[in-house]
Amino acid sequence: MTAMRIKIRDAFADLLRGVEDVNHVFNGRFKPSPDDECPFIRVTAESESIEAYTDACQSRRALTLTAEIYVESEADTEAAAAEVAEAVEKALASSDAVYLGGLLSEPLIYQSYEFSGNDDADREVAAATMTFEAIYLVEPDVNGAVPLDTVAGTIEGRMPGTAAVIPVQVTGLYGEQDGNDQS
Repeated sequence: MTAMRIKIRDAFADLLRGVEDVNHVFNGRFKPSPDDECPFIRVTAESESIEAYTDACQSRRALTLTAEIYVESEADTEAAAAEVAEAVEKALASSDAVYLGGLLSEPLIYQSYEFSGNDDADREVAAATMTFEAIYLVEPDVNGAVPLDTVAGTIEGRMPGTAAVIPVQVTGLYGEQDGNDQS
């Protein structure tokens, strides 16, 4: 099973494959070779932060995506990179695109643009990095345990630091109690 962050990265890369005047869009980490034909884009899934939603039994995840634009120009690499970045922004302008085909729970957020030149004597290649934030929700994976929608009954536990036994009634987390009350 493919991790959700990789599905999101791949959907983002697929969207960018429609950008005009870009020769290739690559997914993941690699070192560009001298033979790669510019302009091209490398899409990566970077850091991810997680916030638990205990009431909804979900976690809200914020994934940082980058689109690194590599350009080669005899005249002005900064202007060439800016043109590709503008084309990427236009590709993301449609309402379908900002949710990456329903994978995101909130619109894709464009956060920053940074240009970095390369003054290599053999080849004038420059990169610009566009950074985006992708928000999505994940339900817990119970890994073979009893699914939450079938749990019913009373759970007794001890409150940390005390000897008190606390009865907790658990029913209908995702649906109605199915009559399997084991109390």
